[in-house]
Amino acid sequence: SQKWDWVPMVMMFSLTELYRVTGEKKYQDYYKSWIDYHIEKGYEIGTSDSCSPSLIAATLYMQTGEVKYKKVVDDAFYYLDNVALRTEQGGISHLGDFDLLGVTLWLDSLFMFGNLMTRWGEFADDKTRLDDYGEQFKIFADLLQSAGGFFVHAYGYKPQVDADIYWGRGNGWITASGYDYLRARLIRGETDDF
Repeated sequence: SQKWDWVPMVMMFSLTELYRVTGEKKYQDYYKSWIDYHIEKGYEIGTSDSCSPSLIAATLYMQTGEVKYKKVVDDAFYYLDNVALRTEQGGISHLGDFDLLGVTLWLDSLFMFGNLMTRWGEFADDKTRLDDYGEQFKIFADLLQSAGGFFVHAYGYKPQVDADIYWGRGNGWITASGYDYLRARLIRGETDDF
């Protein structure tokens, strides 16, 4: 079974979307067996990368109502709200409470925890979660976005990240999670914030 981390989560997230569009149960069976394995084996949420699989648990809770999936979601939000260090601006550090490299923002975090904030905020009708993601996006944009619109990889990282090198995959993730957030806000009729 694949480990509890962002790499398999990206694949599992794509399967949740395939299931949503096609209704083919084999996709749901696959990501359900993956998350069930990790719930039984045990998992740790200590960075943005290890927070990301909680999106799959959230999706399964939305689909099945099974309490075991809600616990994973609760653990993820506990991590985001109470454990992860934050920059002085309030940005959630990519490396959680690990500060050997400093409190750092990595643009991929907006995908890793942002999708959970958006999808859960939408499902639970929790405007606070949507507002939290919107605030994180603003903080990250202020600190990582260039005048040309692209984002650099990290803020606060030591050694310093070159200000004129842009990470394609990370910019793709930020675009995907940003548009999903805008979709959720538009569905709610909340267009004043953007």
